[in-house]
Amino acid sequence: MTTTSATPDSRRRLLDLLVRALPWLVFAILMLWSWGWRNLATTLPHYGDTMETVVATQWFDEAITQGKSPLLYPLNYFPEGWRVASHSAGMAIAVLLWPLHKLDGPVFAANVAALLSCLFAYLGAYLVARFYLDRLTAILPAVAFTFWAMRWYELMGGILQIFLGSALMPWMIWSVERAFRADRRRLAWLALAAACWSLAFMITQYFAVAGGAVVAVWIVLCQSGQPRSWKQRLVYLAAAAGFFLLFSAPWLLLNGRETALADPSYYSIQEVNGNSASLNSLLLPFLYHPWLGSLAQRLFGGEPWEASVANLGFAASLASLAGVVLAFRRRAWRPVLGLAGLGLVLTLGMTLHWNTQPVTAPWLAPLDRLLWQMGHALKPGFFTGSQPTPPLDTAAPLPGYLLAILVPFYERGRMFSRYGLVMVLGVYMLAGLAITRLPRPWQRLLVGSVLLFALIPPRLEVHTWPPQPHPGFVWLSQHLPPGEGVVNVVAVHPTTAGITIGGETLLAAEFHQMPTASGSAGVKPRHALFLEHWLATHEHPYWQPDLPAILRAYRVRYIALQMEGEWEQGLWKEALVSKEFKPVGCFPPPAQGDPWDWPVCVAEVPANPRPDFNLMLHEGWSGLEDWGVWVEGTEAHAQWVQTSRTPQRLEVAAFPMCLPDKKQSVEVAVNGTIIATHPWENCDPWSATVDIPADLVQVGANDLVVRAAYAASPPDNPAETRQLSTGFTRLQIEPQP
Repeated sequence: MTTTSATPDSRRRLLDLLVRALPWLVFAILMLWSWGWRNLATTLPHYGDTMETVVATQWFDEAITQGKSPLLYPLNYFPEGWRVASHSAGMAIAVLLWPLHKLDGPVFAANVAALLSCLFAYLGAYLVARFYLDRLTAILPAVAFTFWAMRWYELMGGILQIFLGSALMPWMIWSVERAFRADRRRLAWLALAAACWSLAFMITQYFAVAGGAVVAVWIVLCQSGQPRSWKQRLVYLAAAAGFFLLFSAPWLLLNGRETALADPSYYSIQEVNGNSASLNSLLLPFLYHPWLGSLAQRLFGGEPWEASVANLGFAASLASLAGVVLAFRRRAWRPVLGLAGLGLVLTLGMTLHWNTQPVTAPWLAPLDRLLWQMGHALKPGFFTGSQPTPPLDTAAPLPGYLLAILVPFYERGRMFSRYGLVMVLGVYMLAGLAITRLPRPWQRLLVGSVLLFALIPPRLEVHTWPPQPHPGFVWLSQHLPPGEGVVNVVAVHPTTAGITIGGETLLAAEFHQMPTASGSAGVKPRHALFLEHWLATHEHPYWQPDLPAILRAYRVRYIALQMEGEWEQGLWKEALVSKEFKPVGCFPPPAQGDPWDWPVCVAEVPANPRPDFNLMLHEGWSGLEDWGVWVEGTEAHAQWVQTSRTPQRLEVAAFPMCLPDKKQSVEVAVNGTIIATHPWENCDPWSATVDIPADLVQVGANDLVVRAAYAASPPDNPAETRQLSTGFTRLQIEPQP
C-alpha cells in the first residue's frame, strides 16, 4: 500500500477554496461574537429607540386586523396621537416587517431584520470592494461597512432605521457600477440603484441625502466600461433621480400629508451644527470598542455619544491617507475618492468641531457674517435673524456650510455625523488599496489584522422581552377614567420638568395601555412641542397655577414623575406641598428593573372647580370670586390651550359697570381678531354664544382679550376703590358640537 502526497493542483484547489470561504468565515465569527446565541423572539439588544420599530409594527398589525387606521397611534402624544407616517421611520419599517411579525411577533421581526441587514450590508460591500480589490483585501471594507462604529452604535442604541437603511447603500453603488459595465439594460440597473435609494429613504429620510450622495458620486465619477461623456453621465443621473422620485412618490405624498397634520417645528441651526462629528473623533478607535474603548474615551475630551462615534482610528486614517495618494494616480479610483471625500464633508457638518465644541476665531467673523446673510436670504426659517449668534459668529466654516445654504431641506438632517456612513466604504477601500501596495505578504497580513482588530464590535446587550410591568404604570392604567391620560415627566433642571421623549415612554404606553401626552419619535407634533417648551420655561411646575388648566386641555388626569435622578427628588417635595395638585404616592420599580429601573411618583390633576371659567386669567382681572370676576381697568387678557386646530365656542355672560352719563361697551378678541362686541343701552346683563372658526385657533396658547369703553369705581360703594369695567359670570371655551 502506497501513500500519495497531495498534488500541486489539489493544494491550489484547497487554497482557492479557503480564500473563497474566508470572507464568510470572518463574517460568521464576528456575527457569533457580537450577537451570540439567543432567542430572537424573547430577547432584544436594546429597548430605547427599538421600541419605535416594535410598537409601530405591532400597531400596524393590530390596526389592519381590527380595521383601524394604521396612520394614527392613539396612546402616544395624547390626545391627538402619533402620526406614525410623519416620522422619518415608523410606518415604512412596520410595513416591511409585518410578514416577519406574523411569524413570531414584533421583537422577532426586529431581530431578524437586523440580522438580515448585517448579511445584506456585508455582501453588498464585499461585492463593491471586489470591483477594485482582490478577494482577501476586500474583506476589510466589507467588515468595516458592516460593523463600523457609527453603524454599530445605531444598533446598540436601537436606532434600527439607520441600521437597516444603510445596508442598501453598497447595493446602490453595485447597481450603478453594473450599469456602467453593461452593454445593454443600463436603465434597468439604474432603476435598481434608484429602487435601493428609494427603499432606504422610505426606511428613514436621512437617505434622501445620503443615498443621493452615493448614487450621484458614482454616476459622475465612475470610470468602468466605455468612456462616458458628461452629457451621458448627466442623463444617467437624471434617470436615477427620476426613478427615485417615481418609486418614492407614494411615500412622499403620505409623509407630506401626515407631517402637515402633525405640524412639527424643525431643528434649530445650533442643534444641527452641534450634532456634527468632531475632527479628532475620526482619529480615535470606536469609543465603545470592547478593548480599545476605554482608552479612546480617555483620549477624547468630548461627550461620548452618537455625534462622537464616527470613529476611524489612527491606523485606518493613516492607511486611507496613503490610499488617497495612490488613488490619485488611478482613474478607476475616482469614485472611491469622491465617496470618501464627500462623505467626510457631510460628516463634519457646517463648522469645524474639536471635542464636540465648535472651533472659533475672531478673525473669521466677516466670513461668518457673509455666509449667514446668504443663508438668511435663502432659508430665513433656518438662518433666523439677520446676524449670526455665538458660536456661529466666529466659528470655522466648512464646505458643509454651503450645502446647508444651497441644498433644499438639507438642514432637516438633525445628526450630520450619521453621514459618516457615506464615507466609510470609500475610506476602507482606500485603506485596502494601501495594503495591496505593501511589498511583503506578512506586512499586508499584519496591517490588515490591525485594522480588522479595531473594527471588532462590542457584544450586544441582551434584554428580555416582554419586560416586567411597572407597578406605577399598572396603577395608572387601572385608575385612568376613559378618555383621559397621563403625562410622563422628568427633571431637566433642579426646578424645571420636561416631558419624556424616548422608546421607554412609547413602550410604557403600549405595554400598559396607558395614553400619555409624552411620547417618542424624532418628529414631535406641535401640541407636544408647546407643552415641552412651557415646562422648560416655567420653574417649580407643581406650584404653577396655569399648569392644571394646561394639562386639562390635554385631557391629562395624572402626572407620572419618573424618579431617574436627584433633581426629581426636589420636584416631588414641591408636589407634596402643592396647592394645585393632589399627590397620590410613589411606586417602586419592578424587580427586574429594565427598562424601567426607577420609581414613579404620581400626582393627580384636580378637576376644574369652576368649569364656567376654564380660561387662564392673566393681566387685568380682579380675581375670581364666588359670583364671577371683574375686569379691572379697560383691558384684560386670558389664554386657553388647544391641542388641535378645531372650531371652538365661547360662552359668555357679563354685566357692565354702569354710570348714568356714560355708554359702556365691550369687545372680545381672539388671537387679534374681534369675535364679539356688545354696546349696553342700559345695565341689563348680556349673554352670548360665539363660534370661533378653526382658522382663528392655533395649536398651543390662544389669546383672548376683553376691552371695555371705560372703568370706574362703583358710585354706590365708597369703600370700593378699584377701577372696574365689566363683570363676567361666565367665560367658558368649549369645542363646537
